[in-house]
Amino acid sequence: MSDLAEKFFKTPIPESAWHYTTLGGLEGILSSNTVWATEAHYTTDASEFIHARAVTLDFLESIKPDDEGMARAKQAGLEMLVHAFDEGVLSPSKTEVFVASFSSAEDLKSQWMEYADGGRGISIAFDLRTIRPPQEFGYAVTFAPCVYFEVEKKTLLEAALSHFINMIARLYRETGSRQWARQQLRDWRRVGNIYGLKFDRAAFDAAMQKRFDEKLHTALARTSFDLLRLASHCKDQAFHQECEWRLSLPHSKSKPLIQNKVLYRGNKQSIPYLAHNLFQKKLPITHVLAGPLCQDMTSIQGLLDKYGCQAAVTKSAIPIRSANEIR
Repeated sequence: MSDLAEKFFKTPIPESAWHYTTLGGLEGILSSNTVWATEAHYTTDASEFIHARAVTLDFLESIKPDDEGMARAKQAGLEMLVHAFDEGVLSPSKTEVFVASFSSAEDLKSQWMEYADGGRGISIAFDLRTIRPPQEFGYAVTFAPCVYFEVEKKTLLEAALSHFINMIARLYRETGSRQWARQQLRDWRRVGNIYGLKFDRAAFDAAMQKRFDEKLHTALARTSFDLLRLASHCKDQAFHQECEWRLSLPHSKSKPLIQNKVLYRGNKQSIPYLAHNLFQKKLPITHVLAGPLCQDMTSIQGLLDKYGCQAAVTKSAIPIRSANEIR
């Protein structure tokens, strides 16, 4: 990863990550010991996942090349981006990205209205501070906040692209430099002389091509890995009030899922999701907050007792009147 991306994915996890849902959702979570992670292209945000493409495209188009090497790099970056989202690792045909959403805001009116039965549901606090897999394993799984504002999104995505762009520009400059080419040839001949080998131009050309291909492949893989992880966390500014933290679970369609099974929901059973245990034997629920219009505190406590969940239950402090009271 780029250093900036690595730092972002180490953002300290809040003590409580809140999940807004209905009373039925609470029972489903407690009875199954799982939380639903919906495929990113089926969330309520129409720009989900592809929003990062637009931000990255704007950045690439803003580059003003100062030499032919950077001009070639800019063009290669544009082609790489289009391929990655249309046919490559970031395309829906190649990769599914399942996301489980939480919020760092425990008592937010907009969240109650949209996700918790118009304020009649609940919000569940999870302690997810140990959810991240060790980074040395290189997993694409992330748990991090969503990024809403343009400056931060551009900074992160620019860092993800920089390695690929700079590598392309450098290789072009090197291959166009006679001094560099002569140095490579001298080094090749020197090694050949040590071992008493005759100069083989075809072998020299093949070795140079292999070296370039390896560098390009490494740069492309690194940038694609960063983009895959960051795209799950870049959202339109219109959603900033949600203060979302999300668990992102990318999955290559070419490989079978080992610990989960893709399920389907919705009227036409067309929305893919995972029922995920958040890498825990027992979901780390620490608190349940009843919505501002929830009148069923007894049922909430009964569900917690039924499934052996020792979590405190309190009521939202937001003073909302129901629609019937206003009429």
